[in-house]
Amino acid sequence: MIKLKRAGALTAAGALAAGALVFGTAGPAQAVGCGKDTITLTGGEVIYNWSCSSGKADIKIKDTKADGKCAWAHVWSDPSGASKYDTWKKACGSGTGNRMNTPSLSTLHIELFVSRGHPI
Repeated sequence: MIKLKRAGALTAAGALAAGALVFGTAGPAQAVGCGKDTITLTGGEVIYNWSCSSGKADIKIKDTKADGKCAWAHVWSDPSGASKYDTWKKACGSGTGNRMNTPSLSTLHIELFVSRGHPI
């Protein structure tokens, strides 16, 4: 499954049942397996490790630029699934990081934004 988002946002969407993680941008999409990967935008980074066996993810968001903006991660699961999950995390200040762990999820979506205030 591929999610396309407006400029400035990058999405990772995965289907645990299929055992694959697909992430897309406005350009060509690349398929990656479960495990560790990185999503980057100028000024922000998300590093995630999603376990295919447990469905749990360890996610770290990092502000990578001294520009007065924050890196924001929107993390959610399929809203129609049994494991509904929807949360936001931010990191503000160059080099600052914030970490989160998800419960067991059947799908995982991550959007990365860089903005001065909440992006939505």
